[in-house]
This record gives sequence, structure tokens and C-alpha cells, in this order.
Amino acid sequence: MQRFSLTNKTFTIGINQYPPFIRIDVDGSTILGGFEIKILYLLRDYFNFSTKFINTHDNYGKLLTNGTWTGMFGNLTTNQMDLSISGAVISDDRIRNNISFLHPHWQEQYTFATLPPRMVRSHNIDIFLRPFEMNVWLALFIMLILLNLINIFVSLYFRKNNIQQIKQDHHHKHHLPWSFSIRLLLNQSYHWSYWNRMAISMKFILITWSFAILILNQHYVSFLFAFISLSPTIPAIDSIEKLEKECLKKNVEIFADSGSFMSSALKRTKDPIMKNIHRCLTAISNERGIIPPQMLYDDYTSNYNELNQQKQEHQKVMKRRSKKRWKQYVYINSKSRLTYALLILGPGSIYIPALNDDFRTTLLLTHVAIPTSPSFRPYRHSFER
Repeated sequence: MQRFSLTNKTFTIGINQYPPFIRIDVDGSTILGGFEIKILYLLRDYFNFSTKFINTHDNYGKLLTNGTWTGMFGNLTTNQMDLSISGAVISDDRIRNNISFLHPHWQEQYTFATLPPRMVRSHNIDIFLRPFEMNVWLALFIMLILLNLINIFVSLYFRKNNIQQIKQDHHHKHHLPWSFSIRLLLNQSYHWSYWNRMAISMKFILITWSFAILILNQHYVSFLFAFISLSPTIPAIDSIEKLEKECLKKNVEIFADSGSFMSSALKRTKDPIMKNIHRCLTAISNERGIIPPQMLYDDYTSNYNELNQQKQEHQKVMKRRSKKRWKQYVYINSKSRLTYALLILGPGSIYIPALNDDFRTTLLLTHVAIPTSPSFRPYRHSFER
């Protein structure tokens, strides 16, 4: 069978930085590698056609209300490009609106990465406050105020109705509810000499307080010793449900590439969990970086997007951030791209729960293919054989 030859044909190829599918150097003029570009080179060598590359600079394009596309997909639909090497995902929205694809060559799992679960220094001054949340401390403070008020009322009552008894018992002032509650809270010994003469309501208050203090003391001491002996960590976000929970608490900031498939998919979803995640989403331009610099650095410049600088500066910032608490950041993208970023930045740079093949972290399962223009249709059958 004679080979189909395209010797005199030149195809215009749109390229977009999306490792590991395609890698482009910093100035955007040289293709460094990627397995999608290898597929293109195999086809070029086999069919003997020429190529002309156009860098779309992370502009995949958006669907306008009139049904036309901007950016890379707009160039494809208007035949300004023949193919695109960009790790493009097949979606119903794209197919329904005049975007054609070759056969899928990759199944992709869209997931997320976070900064590593961070250590909390056990020798901080706030170690004595950590065993309880703020609402517990607030409730305890209110209870002490209430007991102090009860203490005042009891003192006034005895002075008015039984002043002779108070004179006879010079220790009486040490046995009022306020002193009793404080001494019990601090695990100090106490002696109650007039328990039998106390009102039932007061006995009920003090018994209830005693049980509450017993539980609080045990909880506080256990957690305090645990904090001292083991350096605690803020728990990892290792499921979509945990991501949603942290999002609702406003404990995380979520990034996704502007104009990407994932940004539009989260915007259109009807899943309530995904909707909540989308509310925390910040669309960013990330043309050169593997991981958004907003996620890695407190202060960043465009120079940080270079791979070598990104790796070195990231290690410096991580050392600085490990000494204090900082906000957690999340980046949503394909598992392939996140895994590649981990290889470039080094172990411990980011945390990818999906590496454990846990589908609780899978936002979407998709197929990756090469998009084509309408003018490329006569060649599709030969390319897909």
C-alpha cells in the first residue's frame, strides 16, 4: 500500500505551554519537548509535511454568545491554524461549537495540589491556648464571670442575713463559689465546711461545674502533653469533601488557569460540592509557570516563572514559611501536569493526594486529543489510521 505523502504541504501548528504535553522555553521561541510534540514529529516524519508554529501564549480562547471562539480555538475554527499542540481536553461544549479532534491519545485525571501539610511549632507562646478552640475559651470566660457574679450575690446575702455566722467562721470567705471554682479549675485542694447548709441550687451549680472542670482538665492536659511531645501538623486536604469544607471556612485560596477547561467546567457544573469549590476559585494567568507563583511565594515577579529560579526561590520561601502559620493554597489542574511540577520543584515542594490513586480527589476524568481546523478534515482519516 502506497504511503500518503504531504511533501509540499505546510501545516500551521498552534502551541501552548502545557507540560508534560508540550514544553516551551522562557522566551517562547523554542520547543523543548513533551509527548504530544513527539506525536506530531512522528506524524511529520511519516507523512513528510512541513510545520509552522504559532505560540498562543496560554490563550485557549472563550466561547462568545454568538457561537464563535476567541484565542487558539478561534484560530482553529477560522482555519488560521491547522492543529494545536496544547494538551487540549475533549468536551461537549467544544464539540458542539465546531471544534474537531483527532482520536484521543491520553486519559487525564483532573485533581488538585496543595502546599505540604505544614508544621506548627510546639514552642510558640500560644501553646497553652491550642488545646481549646476560641469558642471554648469564650464559654469558660463567661462562666467564670457568672460564677463571680454568683459569688457577689452570695456574699451580699450572708452579710445581710447571717453576718454573725461569717464572723465566727473566718475561713468562710475562702469557700464561696468563686474561690471554689478557681481552685477546682487549677486542680488545687479545697475544704468545704458548710456543704450541708448550702442551698440545693448552689449545690447543683457546683456539682455541674465540677464535672465540667474534670472533663476540661483531662482534655486540656492530654492535648497539651501531645503538643509538647509531638510537633503537630495542620491536616492535609486529601479529598474533595475536605477541600469544600476548607473552602467554606475560607481557609484556602484555590487557583485555576484562566480560560482553561477546568475553569469553565466548574463554572457550569450542577454538583453542589463543585459549586462551592468554584466560589473560592481565582482564575490566573500562568503561561510560564508550572505551579502558580501566587501559590509558592509571598512576593513574586515574572522572573520567578523560569524553572531554575522557581525551584531555588521556592526552597527559600518554604524555609521562611515553615516558621509561621500561613494560608493554604490549592492549584487545580491535570494530574500529569501536577506530577511533572513535583518532579521539577523537588520532593516536598507540593502535596498531590492523587498520587495515591485515590479517586476521592478526582474532580473530572477527561480525554486529551489534538484539536483540528475544518480545513484539516481531508487529512484526518490518514492521521488516525
